[in-house]
Amino acid sequence: MDKEKETREKLGGEVKLGHCLDVILKNADVALHYPSFVKLYEQLIAGILLNKGAIKYIFDKKSNSNWYFIFARALSIAWIEDKRYWEWGSCGGNEIAKLIEVSWLDIRGKIKESMLSPNIVYEVALQVQLNDRSFGWNAPMNIELKKPDGSKIERQECLLGKQPNQWLEIAIEFKVDNHGCGSSGEIEFAFYEHGGHWKRGMLVKGVRIGAKGCGCA
Repeated sequence: MDKEKETREKLGGEVKLGHCLDVILKNADVALHYPSFVKLYEQLIAGILLNKGAIKYIFDKKSNSNWYFIFARALSIAWIEDKRYWEWGSCGGNEIAKLIEVSWLDIRGKIKESMLSPNIVYEVALQVQLNDRSFGWNAPMNIELKKPDGSKIERQECLLGKQPNQWLEIAIEFKVDNHGCGSSGEIEFAFYEHGGHWKRGMLVKGVRIGAKGCGCA
């Protein structure tokens, strides 16, 4: 039995490697192992960088769905280029945004609906860390998600009392509707606190977008 056939049988027969994969991988930063199923599958579950390193794509084999991580540099962060309020740093080889102090916290992003697997309950999760000098987090963080049909999902989460110096996720979940690869709709998300009081001491790694309970790191 050749390796291609053996791998397919171990995976349960015919396995789809990801919804709208041909469209998504047009923006891959590396050469892809077409037409080898085995090598391509190994690439996808290990992760592939897209859009010049702005996004990481992983095929989550547990949920058979597309998974992404949008790095901080690819997010829209208010005042990010003003060194009085933010600065860039690194953690584990990844670039992170380091909050010095702001009164208007606003972090936004979006992803094309066609990049997500249909009929999957997804989480959009901002990964942040509060340091020992954090201050001003007594007001809750607002989390807002807007779907292509105009409907919104909103919630709040309070960061006061969260363990410092540990990465945590501020998440909101939604179900992706059935759609085709030609869909032009976008999922828009925002994490913000516009209360006007000063906040400091937060690190921003990026946003994870994956199936609820996804085991991806």
